[in-house]
Amino acid sequence: RDNYTPEGPMFDNEFFRYIIHEPIESNVFDFSSNFQPFETDFSTWFRDDDFNGTPLNHLDTDVVLAFPPHPAGAYPDYSVDSSAFSVDNDLFLKAFFAALD
Repeated sequence: RDNYTPEGPMFDNEFFRYIIHEPIESNVFDFSSNFQPFETDFSTWFRDDDFNGTPLNHLDTDVVLAFPPHPAGAYPDYSVDSSAFSVDNDLFLKAFFAALD
C-alpha cells in the first residue's frame, strides 16, 4: 500500500506511528513470542537454519527501529528516534530531508 490519496501519494510518519503504537509488547524479547497485531511469525521471519552450522535469527530492521536493543547496548537504540517521529510528523520530515541532503 502506498498511501495514495486523491491528491497523490502521501509521505508522512505513519510507518513510525504504526511500529511504535500498534505492537502490544514494548521490547524485542517479548515481541518475539507475541507479535500481535502482525500476522507474520517474527520469531522465524529472518531465520537462517544453517548459519555456519548453527541456526540464527537475524534481526529485522523494522523490529530494530521499534524496540530498544536486546540485550541493552547490543546496537544503537533507534527506538528513541522512532518514538519521536511517531508523534511528530514535522520532526520526521525535517530529519528525513536533512538526512537526504
